[in-house]
Amino acid sequence: MEAVGGAAAILQLIDVALKTTIQVYKIYADFRDAKDTHKRLAREMRDLVRVLQQLLDVVLDSDPDKPKSGHAEALREMLEGEDSIVACCQKDVIEVSNLLGEIPSASWPIRKRKIDRILSNIASTRAQLGLAVQTQSMAVVLDIRRTLDRHESYMRQHVESESNKAIFGWLNPPDVWESLKNALQKRQPGTGEWLTKTPEFEYWKRNPGSLWLSGMPGAGKTIMSSTIVTFMLSEAQTSASAVVYSYFDFSNESQQEAQSFLRTCIAQLAAKNPAAYDILVGLRNRCSEAQGQQPRLEELLAATLAALGCFSQAFVVVDALDECSEHGKLLNIVKELQSVRNLHLVLLSRPEQEIEKALSSSAKELPLRGAEVDQDIAAYIQERIHRSGEMQEWTGEDREKVEAQLTEMAGGMFRWVQCQLDSLEKCIDSNQVDETLASLPPDLPSTYERILVNLDVKSAARVRDVMVALAFARRPLQVGEVMDIVSISITDYPRAKKSGNTVYLNQLLSLCSSMVSISTSGSGEKKKQEMRLAHASVKDYLVSKQLRSGPASAFYTTPSQGHLLMAAKSIACLLNQNDVSDFGPHTLEEVPFLLYSALNWVHHARDANLETNRGSLDDLIFALFHRDGDAYINWHRVTGRHGPATPVEGYAWDIHIRDGSKLIDGGRPCPKERLLNGHQIDRPLHHALQWNLWRVVQRLLDAGHDPNGYSKGNRAPLHYGVLQRALESMDLILHRGGNVDIGDWIGDTPAMFCAYKAKDPVTMEWLMDHGASLFPVSRRSGNLLQCAAMEGDPDVLEVILRKKPLNVSPDIGVDHNYNEIADLATPLQCAAYAGNLACIELLLKYGANVNLAKGKVGTALHAAGASGNLEAFQLLLERGADPNVVNGQYGSVLWAAAYGGDRECVRICLQRGLSIDELRTIRLFPEKKWLDLFDDERDKLMSDIIRNAGDRYCRDIFDAARSGMTSRVKAYLDGAEDRKAELEKKHEIHMRTPLSWAAAGGHIETVKYLAMEGANLNVWGRGLETPLEFGCLAGRLDMVKCLLALGARAEFRQAGKYRTAVVCAEMSGNKELVEFLKALEEDRTVTFEFEGQTYEHDGDKGYKRKQ
Repeated sequence: MEAVGGAAAILQLIDVALKTTIQVYKIYADFRDAKDTHKRLAREMRDLVRVLQQLLDVVLDSDPDKPKSGHAEALREMLEGEDSIVACCQKDVIEVSNLLGEIPSASWPIRKRKIDRILSNIASTRAQLGLAVQTQSMAVVLDIRRTLDRHESYMRQHVESESNKAIFGWLNPPDVWESLKNALQKRQPGTGEWLTKTPEFEYWKRNPGSLWLSGMPGAGKTIMSSTIVTFMLSEAQTSASAVVYSYFDFSNESQQEAQSFLRTCIAQLAAKNPAAYDILVGLRNRCSEAQGQQPRLEELLAATLAALGCFSQAFVVVDALDECSEHGKLLNIVKELQSVRNLHLVLLSRPEQEIEKALSSSAKELPLRGAEVDQDIAAYIQERIHRSGEMQEWTGEDREKVEAQLTEMAGGMFRWVQCQLDSLEKCIDSNQVDETLASLPPDLPSTYERILVNLDVKSAARVRDVMVALAFARRPLQVGEVMDIVSISITDYPRAKKSGNTVYLNQLLSLCSSMVSISTSGSGEKKKQEMRLAHASVKDYLVSKQLRSGPASAFYTTPSQGHLLMAAKSIACLLNQNDVSDFGPHTLEEVPFLLYSALNWVHHARDANLETNRGSLDDLIFALFHRDGDAYINWHRVTGRHGPATPVEGYAWDIHIRDGSKLIDGGRPCPKERLLNGHQIDRPLHHALQWNLWRVVQRLLDAGHDPNGYSKGNRAPLHYGVLQRALESMDLILHRGGNVDIGDWIGDTPAMFCAYKAKDPVTMEWLMDHGASLFPVSRRSGNLLQCAAMEGDPDVLEVILRKKPLNVSPDIGVDHNYNEIADLATPLQCAAYAGNLACIELLLKYGANVNLAKGKVGTALHAAGASGNLEAFQLLLERGADPNVVNGQYGSVLWAAAYGGDRECVRICLQRGLSIDELRTIRLFPEKKWLDLFDDERDKLMSDIIRNAGDRYCRDIFDAARSGMTSRVKAYLDGAEDRKAELEKKHEIHMRTPLSWAAAGGHIETVKYLAMEGANLNVWGRGLETPLEFGCLAGRLDMVKCLLALGARAEFRQAGKYRTAVVCAEMSGNKELVEFLKALEEDRTVTFEFEGQTYEHDGDKGYKRKQ
């Protein structure tokens, strides 16, 4: 069948139907008694035209490379010949037109019967044509599904491959595939396809730029985004093009942050392009050098921009900007993305003022409203009625009435239509259908109000708990967790407990009709049912002024009240676990809500701080902290010894319990009192400070808790308070005798803790205003100025410089070995060594002496050179640093730069003619100057200088092991009076041996040499970490295999230890390493390869080479 012939037949019928529609409106005034028939006629002609237009779209789509290819051929019988369905339908419409034209009006009743009969024929034909279109649309959907499946399979295969698991596990992007699939499940075939044919979209597709689709709540923006994504995935299938999609989600905190969008982008880009993957690897490596930290937003953005440059064209679709909790950060990211020349960006959101202001001049706005959206909604209504089991037994007249009225009242709101259909499906007779249609609520808030008002009092309380929990949970809740929440009572204080009343899921869902939905995520063993609010507008309604002042006001909540309810339910769940002898992994299966409670109650409690109507929350927290040692211990057995501040998933239960009854510490029975009071787990006051639960802090202090008491890690409550800017709680501590300058086990004060860990200028200002001193000295950090300069937050450093006494110099410092890495004596030396350019500028602005020579290192320029920080080196030279100063352990700046190993720093020194006399001692080119050397001679000279500096200035065996200088390690051992003592020597702070330093640094050859010399492979550091665990913390799989091959003990979860091998691997983010260790732990017959050899388990001896 020729497409043109089929199109002609359809166009003829469309023309006749449109003329008939016009005729209906012309005669309506003359036939007042024909009102109902007129309406039916107009509606039938309109629906017929809509179906024909969809059919025409299928027929005209003859591109063999597109999903609809060949579908027109399947419609041959419907379109060809005098007896075809289209031809017969055209005859029916012409007959109706003729009947309408007959005169006089007195014959109308007779004509009406004929018209009704013909309309029934037309309706049947329309249904057949609609089914044909739907069949073709489903074929398109299946084609799209195949495209998506191929895309998802490729992405998951890449992300989950053995070689890439570690990098993508560390990045931890949100699972956007699940979000896309959920959107597609709700999408009616054909919905939104009109958009891809608009001039605006066609222009966007061909030309880089930004398109903003704006729509009110419930307008179907997420469905539209899925249409765009699937369309672009089928269009842009070359390796030079990338299609990236991201969804913000009001029901999942991890998908509300601006960072989550960047993680999603770079993950998808890296999975498709090797160059983009290398950019991600580079980002991971830089963060690994900073001891496994996660990247900052600026670093993620820079990596994403670089990865986008790896493609000739990139199409990025971002849904629900308004559901991001960080609008300012996100809009700044969008602004940066819009500067990328090859980027086609689609943004979808509500037309909120902040978003509109940011995008008005940089993106083409396309509002989601108008005839095309109305047609999509009409198609959705027809399909929903057609497949509704409840409506199948309805009369055709009732179905038509519902379709007509909802189509007329929809106003572009998919969500409103969905809710009304949910309600109408419950009607049991025609009268109820009429009553429901006569009282349809005008908008979404009124719809939700009607649902809630109709609940009985007892059911209303449970439904409120469910909806508030779903609205403020930090992630989507599983069905079992919701059932636990509903059944937990918080009114039975002091022992809040789970009621024995069974809650039935289906009945609960029917009560929450249209406001709650269940979806399935994951697959296989990871498959789970999640319950969430059906739409973001439901959460908006729960906190709205309209609900607060309306008849359903009992359901109104504020964010702080919502978090208070979640905190109270969570703590009640923990208090129910009040028996240490009957608690273990089985408990998590029996109480689904327990894991969520343990990890998240403190977050909810902190977010409820502003709520004045506290209920029993503070009593419950106090009961957990002060009165119930068993529940408090069990809480830590879920989250780890430090609680949810640094939770470790899969934490070893046998650290505290074995055989279900005995508390264990180092393999010995451990009394509860020792766990609670002997620094084995963090103390309650420290937790209360960390999360700023100031009301509970006061009660704990009143109950006798020590404001200066030390907890696990030997830190005081104030150290914990600075982590979360807990100023109210910190005030209470100081007023009850707390010491603002109290030092931890190494001498770090709360202010130092703030400088290098919290990096919060507001908290630092509070500490300075409350008497924090510059003069306490830490063995790790030096004084406060040195600590702040080294860690590099300029805002924190400026607070200290601004608040310090006027008579205190910015050069005040003590000569110390910073973190057992470098000898530094002034704040400027610290900033220069760390390469913190902003801090260097600040210190110079406040009067620091750029050429002050002090301590072992010399000047700040020596420090920059010794650490190999080229940018800091160049900045100091620009600010007047004298490169001719000879001072400190290196003497000249040249030798400091050579020890740092940066060739450009060395080149700068040589170009300036520094220390040329000293160079002659190398005896490579004794008669030549730098300017006389050829390029290859210069390279050889610099290499020789750097090698000589390593030998000349390596301070000790620790320095040599940390840097992987095996020859220097050998030299230190050869020169030692007691070789064994030199091997087992430990640093004062970290208690690391040379072997531990080499393992942490990944220096395999150095580790092998030390092991050969008899170094203890299982020696413990300060945190009880062995060299194997240091290798795990660094995420180095090759190092772990090396140590196991050398004979390191393979007890991956040793009782009594905090950082076991598995836990350390989890902390590194290297999932490949975690799985490797778990495989060895679970099956001792598993072997592994290292340097071409196979190793197998050998009982208590660890692993041996397989014969």
